[in-house]
Amino acid sequence: MFVFGAPDHNNWRKYKQHARVHDTSLVTSHSNINYLEEPEPDFVNITIGEQSHIYSVFNFIQPRARITVGARCQLGNVNFDCAREIIVGDDVLMSWNINIIDSDHHSLYWEERKDDVRLCFEDYIASGGRAIGQSQDWSKVTMKPVVIGSKVWIGFNAIILKGVTIGEGAIIAPGSVVTKDMPAWTACGGNPAKPLKPLERSRPAAPADGHGG
Repeated sequence: MFVFGAPDHNNWRKYKQHARVHDTSLVTSHSNINYLEEPEPDFVNITIGEQSHIYSVFNFIQPRARITVGARCQLGNVNFDCAREIIVGDDVLMSWNINIIDSDHHSLYWEERKDDVRLCFEDYIASGGRAIGQSQDWSKVTMKPVVIGSKVWIGFNAIILKGVTIGEGAIIAPGSVVTKDMPAWTACGGNPAKPLKPLERSRPAAPADGHGG
C-alpha cells in the first residue's frame, strides 16, 4: 500500500515499477525514493516484505543498487544511501534521523576525487536537476554491503557505515557510529560503537517474594 505524497517531492509513483512492496505493507507519504541516475529498465531496486511500515528515504547511488527490507519492519525517518546492497531482516525497528550508507561516495585519494565536484555540477545542470554523479568514476569508490539482522533495534541519530553486519536481536544505542560488525543479542553503542552487554531474548521471571500463599 502506498500513501503517495505530492508529485513534486515524492517519486514512488514515478519509480514504482522498480519496487516490489507487499500488499500488506504501508509506505507513507513521508517516504521517498531517489536515483542519482535513471534506473535500468525492469530492474527491481527495492523489495519490502509483508506488514512493514515505512517512513524512510531510499537513495540509489548506482543503477543496480539493491535494498531489501524484510517482514514486519518499522523504519522511521531513515536515510538509506545505497551504491551496492543494503539488507534489512525481519522484525526490525529503526528510529529517526538514522543514516545507513554502503559506500564512501568518493575516493579517499585526492587525485582520484579532484574532479568530482565539477562532474556532479555538470551532471546536475545537464539533466535539469534530475541526476547527479553519473559521470563520477565510481570504480575508485569503496563499496561494501550492509546487513541488518532480524529483530534488531536501532536508536535515533545512529550512523551505520559500509561493510557492517549487525547480528540478530542486537540493539544499537542512539547516536552510535557503527564502523564494524556487531554481535547478535548484544547492546552496542558509542563512537565508534562497541559491544556493551549481552541481551536476554525474554524478560527473566520475577523472583519469588518468599511469602506463603
